[in-house]
Amino acid sequence: MKTVKKILQQLKMRSHSVLYAAFVPLAQKDYGESGKLSELFKTDQNLVTYLNTLFKLAITVGAILAVLRLLYAGYMYMASDVWTSKETAKGIFRDVFLGLFLLLSIYIILAQINPNLLNLNPEITPIKPSEITGPPSPPSAGVCANCVTLSSLGIPHKIPGPAGGSGGCLNTVQQCQVNSDMGSRLQKFKEELGSGITWTVSESWPPTRSHANSCHRDGTCVDLSIAGSQGSITVINRIYEAANKSGISAQYEVATQGRAAQLRSAGAKLVVVVPGISGEHFSMYKR
Repeated sequence: MKTVKKILQQLKMRSHSVLYAAFVPLAQKDYGESGKLSELFKTDQNLVTYLNTLFKLAITVGAILAVLRLLYAGYMYMASDVWTSKETAKGIFRDVFLGLFLLLSIYIILAQINPNLLNLNPEITPIKPSEITGPPSPPSAGVCANCVTLSSLGIPHKIPGPAGGSGGCLNTVQQCQVNSDMGSRLQKFKEELGSGITWTVSESWPPTRSHANSCHRDGTCVDLSIAGSQGSITVINRIYEAANKSGISAQYEVATQGRAAQLRSAGAKLVVVVPGISGEHFSMYKR
C-alpha cells in the first residue's frame, strides 16, 4: 500500500512539469486546419467566446477527474482487504457519482429550459439618443373669426410665447387675440370686478397647448390666473359673480379631487377637477 502511495505522489509531482511541457507551447503554434485548437487558443477572441470555452472545458475536466477518481477508488476497493478501506472506497464512489451527476445536470437543466442560456452571447441593442429636431409642434390653432387683440381691449394678459411654454398665446402672432364678442364680455367683467384683485389672461388665441374644449381654437374662451390670491375663497367667488354678470361662465380648475373637496367645503363656487394641469386657474367661457 505504501508503494502505491509513493507512486501516486511521484505522479502528482511530475504532472505539473508534464502538463506545462505538453500544453503551454500550444499557445505559440500555428494550428492550420485544427479548428478546435485554433478556436481555443486564438488571442483575438472576446470575453464571451472565452467564457463559453471555459464553461465547456470545466465540464470536460470535471468528467475526466471523476473517471480518475473512480479508478482510484476501484483500485483501493480491490487491493485492500481492510474493511475500513473498502468503506472509504464506497464513499468515494458515492461522492464521485453525486458530483458527476451535479456537473452534468447543470448542462442538462439549462439546455431543457432554454438552449440559449448555454450561449453567453447577450445581444445588447444600443440605445440611441432621441433626435431633437426643434421645439414641440404647436397645437392646431383653428380659426379665430372676428378676433381682436387683448391689448386693444385693455385686458391684462401675458405676451406670446413658444408652444408648451408659459406665454399667453402662441408666438405665431404678434399680439394675443380673442373673439370680439368674448372680448366685449371680458371688458364688462373687468368693470364688474373692479379693483383689489390682480388678474391676467394666461391663455388666449392662438393657444400654446392642446385643450379638450374646442373654444380655445376659435378664441371664444380664455384662461385667467390670479396673482397673489390663488385659492382664496373670497377671490374665487368674486370672480365667479363678476363673470356671471358679464355673460361669462367661469369655473375654477384644480388638479385633484382632494383639493376640489377642500375648496368646496370652504364655500368656493363651481370648482372643477382637471387632472394634469400645471396650476390652478379660472377658465372663462362665452355663455
